[in-house]
Amino acid sequence: MPAPMSPSVVPNSPAAAPGPRDSPNKARRAVASKATRKSIAAPMKMDGAKMSELATIKLKQMDGLTKKMKENYKLSQEQIEKDKLEILHIDQTLNTLRSRYDPLVEALKERLALRTNVQAEFRKASGALKSMMNEQQKLTETMVSVNRKLMKEDAKQTLKRERGFSSGRNSTYTNSMRLADAAKVSAAWKDALKVEATIQIGKKSEIQLSKTVPTIAGGKEKSGGGGEMMGGKLSSTPRR
Repeated sequence: MPAPMSPSVVPNSPAAAPGPRDSPNKARRAVASKATRKSIAAPMKMDGAKMSELATIKLKQMDGLTKKMKENYKLSQEQIEKDKLEILHIDQTLNTLRSRYDPLVEALKERLALRTNVQAEFRKASGALKSMMNEQQKLTETMVSVNRKLMKEDAKQTLKRERGFSSGRNSTYTNSMRLADAAKVSAAWKDALKVEATIQIGKKSEIQLSKTVPTIAGGKEKSGGGGEMMGGKLSSTPRR
């Protein structure tokens, strides 16, 4: 629909023409405005029949445009309603998910806290169990050692009571036999030495007896070997 003419501006008026002081751009704008005013004012010269036909055409165009705008508005409203329903459905879905998710999150937090506490208790229990096992191992080793000593002592006393020898280091049956053999060998050596000493003493006695002559007078002795006993000693000087 054409815009109405301004009552203050009349076509072909001297006010529309550019003055000598106007710039070239202003002159071009004035020429373009003059041509527009001519195109707008041209239908005013038509008669009434043409004007009514033009108005009818314009009204039909406006009716079509209005109808199309109403249809677009209706479609827009329907789309808005659909979007609202979709948003409502999304909100309901979010609420449902939150109603299911929030308890799970709380339960997960509780489980994490419980796991942390259980891990701390497990570390404490593991340390206590380890120390207790070490103490138990030491106590077991001590008891085994004491029990072994007691068993050895009992066996030693039993052997000593029933068989006459114990299981000591120098009191076992083998060591006793070895010591007995050594004692026998030592006694045999002692007897042999005594016999040999007796033989040597007998030989010396015989030698002395064979060389000694009974004293006749004045403490002098005669010997078959021609020696002299002077002062109880045998003289090796021969007699003349």
